[in-house]
Amino acid sequence: MSGTKGGLKGAVIGNPISHSLSPVLHLILAERLGMRDFTYSAVEVLPRDLRTYLDELRCCPEFVGINVTVPHKEAILAELDEVIVQARAIGAVNLVHLKDGKLIGHNTDYIGFLRVLDDRKIKLHDCNVVVWGAGGAAKAVLHALGWRHVASVAVLNRDQARSKALISAFTPLFPKTRFYGVVPAVLTRVGLVVNTTPVGMRGYAMEGDINATSEFFSGLARISPEPDALAFDLIYNPERTPFLSLASHLGFRCVAGLDMLVHQAIESWKIWTNSTSESLGEILPSIMPELRRALAPPIFLCGPMGAGKSTVGSILAQRLGWDFVDTDCLVEAESGLSVSEIFEQQGEQAFRVLEKKAVLNSAARTRTVVALGGGALMTDGTLAAVERSGILVYLEAKTSALVRRLQVSENELKVRPLLSPAKSDGQISVDSRLENLVKARQAIYLRASHRVQTDNLEPNAVAAVIIRLTEEGEFS
Repeated sequence: MSGTKGGLKGAVIGNPISHSLSPVLHLILAERLGMRDFTYSAVEVLPRDLRTYLDELRCCPEFVGINVTVPHKEAILAELDEVIVQARAIGAVNLVHLKDGKLIGHNTDYIGFLRVLDDRKIKLHDCNVVVWGAGGAAKAVLHALGWRHVASVAVLNRDQARSKALISAFTPLFPKTRFYGVVPAVLTRVGLVVNTTPVGMRGYAMEGDINATSEFFSGLARISPEPDALAFDLIYNPERTPFLSLASHLGFRCVAGLDMLVHQAIESWKIWTNSTSESLGEILPSIMPELRRALAPPIFLCGPMGAGKSTVGSILAQRLGWDFVDTDCLVEAESGLSVSEIFEQQGEQAFRVLEKKAVLNSAARTRTVVALGGGALMTDGTLAAVERSGILVYLEAKTSALVRRLQVSENELKVRPLLSPAKSDGQISVDSRLENLVKARQAIYLRASHRVQTDNLEPNAVAAVIIRLTEEGEFS
């Protein structure tokens, strides 16, 4: 542990993977361990490509291993050269160690899960627990709970066949724990509820959006918590999920998955470096603030054309040290056409479909300033995704200021499709067309968390106002 190893690599694989904090976390751990040449990346691997990826990995001796997340934790077992007994019993792998050309599967999820509960002095013996989900993470949680002799576990899942299969597998392993596929009427008090599903994760969307998410966790309202009962969401991005928001209203203490992520990552390093040192655990408190900064939600800028969203957004991102994206630019990159060409060749509806995809992808990002198209929030589902995942700021301006900034003439309207005479009566002035657009969208703009009046402010000054709000804790 004292020497510096150069050129070693690691990765996390999954689909989706853009939300992952693992690259930031593992690079911090490598730096603290003196491995400054270590590199770590997030790799999106589709289920059909898993075997190919692993075959290629075997030929990369510079890799110490990989972390594994949704949806590969169970499927990967069949592709490995060896699986540690504990991981085989759980039925899921979240860590692969590359050793002597062989891929060896481990599970550190259950250790991270128990470490978090131990840190919070949660006594699991004879506790009643409710778990949402029946995938690889749920298996690790059930193994940990059975190992600690909880009294009962109710496993709730949309696919009841999967939860029944899980119950059948774990009942003989832990005969002292009763496993149910529903919350039984006799279970009057619950000490722990756990979400192991991706529902609520930044960038994850259910059909029906937020209403479907609320319905998914509706069973929480029918549970009577013990005093000091804990709600544990394995999701860490965002830290405040729909599951935890509902649980908090019902009187549960809440914890997100960030601590668990760090604990299991520390276990990963112990395996990769063949270390039994407990000093790694001492790193945790010092790196948590840095990790939380890395999870900062995106800031979305909305408003009509001419409000300065792209200009302000670029300045704001540069000053914060964040990424910057413009949804119009994302649409153009995706389609290979300019916005005006999409309107002309395919129509507005085709543009809105592409725009919605760009907004939803942006909502999955962290530490990013996003300039939204003027009508981006009018499409079903986009406003909910933005409000759920980030901070919405309305850049407000009078029509006269917007027209002055746009500096459009009747001959230049082809680059502003919604201002062109073809979209309205050609006798109506540019000012009136723009004012009508703003009026039609104003109710949506006013849903923003914050409004910045930009009439008499230069873009740098607008960015400064937004930064001041963040420094005052307005976006926490």
